Amino acid sequence: MLRLPTFPVLLLLCLRLCAQTTLSGNIGGMTLEQAGSPYTVTETITIQSGKTTTIKAGCVFLFKPFTGLEVRGTLTATGTQEAPVVFTSAYDAQYNQKSEQMANPFDWNGILVGGEAQGVHLSNFMLCYSVFGIKSLQAGIVIENGIFRQNGQYHFTINESVKAVQDNFPYSYNADKKIKDSVTRKPARPLKVASVCAGVAGVACAIAAVPFFSKAARANSDGNNARLQADIEAARKRESSAIVSASILAGSAGLLLPTAVVLYMMDNRKDAKPKKVTLAPILGSDGAGISLLFRF
Repeated sequence: MLRLPTFPVLLLLCLRLCAQTTLSGNIGGMTLEQAGSPYTVTETITIQSGKTTTIKAGCVFLFKPFTGLEVRGTLTATGTQEAPVVFTSAYDAQYNQKSEQMANPFDWNGILVGGEAQGVHLSNFMLCYSVFGIKSLQAGIVIENGIFRQNGQYHFTINESVKAVQDNFPYSYNADKKIKDSVTRKPARPLKVASVCAGVAGVACAIAAVPFFSKAARANSDGNNARLQADIEAARKRESSAIVSASILAGSAGLLLPTAVVLYMMDNRKDAKPKKVTLAPILGSDGAGISLLFRF
C-alpha cells in the first residue's frame, strides 16, 4: 500500500526547496554551508584583511547585477566533483528556478582578489556569467579544477595578464602542493616588525634615561652643598656626565617612539593612493555602468 507523506513532512520538504540566504557586505570570519544555499548576493560581499572565510562543498551563490566578491583576507572554497561550489548569475535558471529571464555574460562583476589578500584557494568550483571571472592582483592564488563558463571579458587574469582558459574545461593554477602551502601562510610584515622593535627600543631608552636624570640632580645638590672647591668640581663633573648620558637616551627615545608610530601607520594604512585604475564595463538586464578597479 502506498503511504503518502504527512503534512509536517511535506512542510519540511517545501521549506527545504524554498530555503535561501541573503548575503551582502562583510562576510569575513564566516563558514558557509550547503544547507544555507542558495546564497543570494544583493550587494558586493567582501572578506576583510585578517579575516578568513570558508565555503563548503555544494554552496551556490546567486549574484545580482553590479555585485561581486572582493577578497582582501583569506578565502577557501572547497567543492567536490559531485557537489561543486557555484558562483553564478541570479538569473541562472539551473540554480534559480524562479528566474524570469535568461542568464547572460556581464550579469555580475566577478571575484576580485586584492594584492593584500593573505591566501585564496578555490577547488572544484564553477564560475559563470560574470564580467571578468576571477581578477587577481597577486600570483599566489590557487585554483584546482575550476570550470569557467560564459564570462564576458575573460575568465581569469593575474596582474592583468589574461590566462588561457577554455569554457567548460577544468582549469588549475598553482595547484602544486608546495606552492599551495606557501601561499596559504600569512606573508611577513616587515613594517610591523620594525614598528615593534622601534617602540620597544624607544621605551627602553626612556626608562634608562630616568636614573641618569636622578644622578644629575643628586650631583647638582652635592655641588651646591660642598664647601671645598675640589668637591664642587667633582660634583659638577658627575652632573655633566649624567646629563650627557640622560640627554642621549632621551633623544634616542624621542626619535624611536615617533618612528614606531609612523611605521605602524604605514603598515596599517587604509587610504593609500592607487597605483593603477582599470575601467571595466558592466552590462546587465537592469542597466549598464562602468566598474572602477583600483590596484594598490
